[in-house]
Amino acid sequence: MITTVVYTSNTGETEKYAKAFAEMVHLPCMDLKHSSDYAEGTSVLYFGWVFADHIQGYEKAQQRFHIPCVCGVGMSTAGTKDETIREAMKLDDNTVLFTLQGGLHMKQLKGMHKLILSVARKSSISSLESRQRTPQEEDDLLLWKEGGSRFDPSSLTPIVSWYEQYQAGVM
Repeated sequence: MITTVVYTSNTGETEKYAKAFAEMVHLPCMDLKHSSDYAEGTSVLYFGWVFADHIQGYEKAQQRFHIPCVCGVGMSTAGTKDETIREAMKLDDNTVLFTLQGGLHMKQLKGMHKLILSVARKSSISSLESRQRTPQEEDDLLLWKEGGSRFDPSSLTPIVSWYEQYQAGVM
């Protein structure tokens, strides 16, 4: 049985999703760096921000907790990078993965993350501007150019449904 929500956030998008989810399902929620009071092996639902197809903090959380479900929050449209992330993270078939679209906040980034994302930003803008775009790609271009948040609590609905089935022992 999942007893808490644990997250790692960089610019606040992941934290918003984790706290919104925890409120929806009436669970406590805490940042991974403040989770030392929980016993090893505690079953948690983990939210982490995605960088270079890796869910940040997951490996550290996995060392302490049982994580049947992990939620990655990144710039990509929800669900579009699931297989890439699953492969990069070497997630086994027993670990459920959900991805959510967060946002881009260049001013909040520091060091290597800011440098890498600056390069990716220029490349992505150039690539998107050079071709016909779908409505989703138009939104992606706007996000790359202007930054901002794509936080949408309604995108948590499938995760809430999974959680309810898991807690009921259906899964």
